[in-house]
Order: sequence, then structure tokens, then C-alpha cells
Amino acid sequence: MKRWNAVVAAALVLTMHQDGMTQNHVRVADAGQGMVVSETSLASGIGQRMLARGGNAVDAAIATAFALAVTWPEAGNIGGGGFMMIRSPDGEAVCIDYRETAPAAAREDTFQPGDGYLTRKVVGVPGTVRGLGLAHQRYAKLPWRGLVLPAAHLARDGFPVDRYLASSVNHVLSVVGEESRFAELKRVYGKPGGGNWQAGDVMRLPDLAKTLTRIAEHGPDAFYQGPLARSLVEEMERGQGIIREADLDAYRAVVRAPVRGTFRGYEVLGAPPPSSGGTCLIESLNIIEALEVNPAERFSAETIHLIAEASRRAFLDRARYLGDPGFVKIPAKLLTKQYARKLAGEIERQQASSSAALAPEIKLADESPDTTHFSVVDSEGMAVSNTYTLEASWGSRIVVQGAGYLLNNEMGDFNWFPGVTTRYGRIG
Repeated sequence: MKRWNAVVAAALVLTMHQDGMTQNHVRVADAGQGMVVSETSLASGIGQRMLARGGNAVDAAIATAFALAVTWPEAGNIGGGGFMMIRSPDGEAVCIDYRETAPAAAREDTFQPGDGYLTRKVVGVPGTVRGLGLAHQRYAKLPWRGLVLPAAHLARDGFPVDRYLASSVNHVLSVVGEESRFAELKRVYGKPGGGNWQAGDVMRLPDLAKTLTRIAEHGPDAFYQGPLARSLVEEMERGQGIIREADLDAYRAVVRAPVRGTFRGYEVLGAPPPSSGGTCLIESLNIIEALEVNPAERFSAETIHLIAEASRRAFLDRARYLGDPGFVKIPAKLLTKQYARKLAGEIERQQASSSAALAPEIKLADESPDTTHFSVVDSEGMAVSNTYTLEASWGSRIVVQGAGYLLNNEMGDFNWFPGVTTRYGRIG
């Protein structure tokens, strides 16, 4: 059985960013000692430095994650959660699940129709710092302090704003309104002296720098206990938030076995539920394999159509069946070749199907610019694939007063009350 490994062949770092990328232009880079691929060159560069110092892919991933909390605030975070897939050089593969969890005070009737999703009430218990801490404990080579401090120094000393970040910050500041819960967002991310951010401006985040420094000096638990935990709870108490210190202290990241599939002789590993990503990917690939899509015609209209149709059916199953395995029984058939062949048989090669017709009971939502992903591979063959998020872009848009970091609105992704839907009106 062949396994997929990132092919590495020249420089130490590859950075892919939306700036400079166009619809008709794809940059390709090779590397000989490792790769770090993230949304910003600054974060990727910090990850690369960890590889250059003798760290492995997990060291680089941890440093990159903290750096993205500085340079990519709409999704990079310490106040959210995510999933980290790790494959060691000996072939062992695990997924660290560090998604946010519901506070103990959450009940079936906590959320009611009309409740907003940009409030303290929808903040889930953040998992990012403990998730990165667990990855460090199990796999890293370099000291924790040295992985976090580069991000702290970046926030303290400042960094150049690119045009995408300028646009993103300007937009979120323009739409939050004058409500008091967003005052800290405006203070922290507002341009000194007023006006809009421009590419080339220098952004400094001194409160976030202090928070990251404390996490660096005192370890992952510093986020969940002591002054940082109290500051988060105080933020909750300013209006309807339900996280308490006991919720933070009790939070633990979970190690899970990845979901597994095959595609044309390659083994495919993915994040398991409660992530839907691995299951959707493998189901889509199984359908594409059953359709016998010609790889030599991968840019043809028919190929693009068939990939879209395969994905449409995988995402339909996501909405119908996937959820937290602690509460939802997920059909094993979703990952089988037999089931994929059945779905492939329903696809018309010359006619697009309608998502609304396939699932009239499910409200459709547009794709939104939430979440971020980065990948790392080192010279020994260790690979890391990490997806983390604040849920919505900029999360709840609430910044913890004096601590400088954004909080998620992950509780809005739960079913708001039994048998109904998420904040977007979606099932699943």
C-alpha cells in the first residue's frame, strides 16, 4: 500500500498566501529539508525557524499556530479550537481533537430563537492552547517556551500589515457597530490615530503579547488557570457568558484514531468525527474513484462537474449524519466503497444536480471565509496537518479585556435546541 507523503525537494520553507495569487496562477515550490505552508509568510517563517533549530514538524506547527493568532486574527487563535493530524516517521498517525466544548452551565434550552451569535453566550470553552500543549507533550523536541515566544515578540514589536489583513480588519471594525461588547475589539485592532489600515502599516498587539508571554513562561495550563482564566471568566460575566473557571480547568484535548480510506492505491488519513473533514474527503474520493474520473483530464469541464457532484453528496451526508460521536451514531457505510458506488450511480455525467432538490429539508448556506489550515513536513518525514478556527470569521468579535485575544462563537455551531438547527439554519 502506498502512503501519501508530501514531496520535499529544495528550500526550507514554502509559504502560500492569497496576496499575489490569481485564479490563473499557481506558485509551486520544492524543498529539501521541510515545508511550512500557512496563510502568512510571517507565521510560516517562524515555523521554518523551528525546523532550522532542529525541531520537528510538531515543533514548527505549534510555533506557526501561535504566530497565526497574531498575523491572521480572523481565524488563527488561542481562543478557539481545532484538529491536528500528526503522522510520525514510523507511520503512526493520530488526530488531536481540541475543539471547543460546551460549558457545564449549557442546557438544551440555553439558546432560543432570536439569540444572536456575536455574544458572550455563544463562546465555547477554548481548546487551542491545551491542544497544542498535548501535541508538544507527546511529540515535540524543542522547549515549549521557545515555540511560543516568537509569536509574543511579533505581537509586541509589531509586524507589517498586508492588503488582505488590512481589508479584513477594516471590514470587521466597520460592521460591529457601537455596542459595548465590541469596544475592546475596536481598541485592540483600531488603527492608532484613526482611519483605515493600509498595506505596509505596522500593527502592534501589546496585550496579546503579554498573554502569549505568560503562556510561554508558565506552560499551556497558564491559559486555563490563574490570571488568564480569571480574565476570561470576567469577560463572560460582563454579559450572559456561561464559561466559569471550573470549565477551563476541566478542559482536555483528546487523542483520536484517524479515519482511513484508500484512493487509487494510496492510503488516505483524515480527522475523525466530531470533525467532518476526514469523512467527507474519503467519501468524496470513493465516489470519484467509482466514477473513474480520468486524471489526465483533471481540468476538463466534465471532471470539475463530477468532483462537484461527488462533493455535493458527501456534504449532504455530512448534514444528515455527522456530529459529535459522543452523542450521535454515525453510519459506518459512509466510508465504504460499496456505498460510494451507489452514490456514483445516481450522478449524471452531463447534468448538474440541485442541492435544494436533493435535500429540501436542509437550508443551504453560502461558504464563508472562516477557519484556517496549515501543513508542515520535516526532513525525517513527520507530517502535520492542522485546521483550527474561531468558528465564524473573527469569532464572536469579542476580545478579552486586557488579554488581547478573540473568543470563538463555537456554541453557535451546536444545535441550538433539540431537533432544530445551527445558527445558520443548517442541520448537521
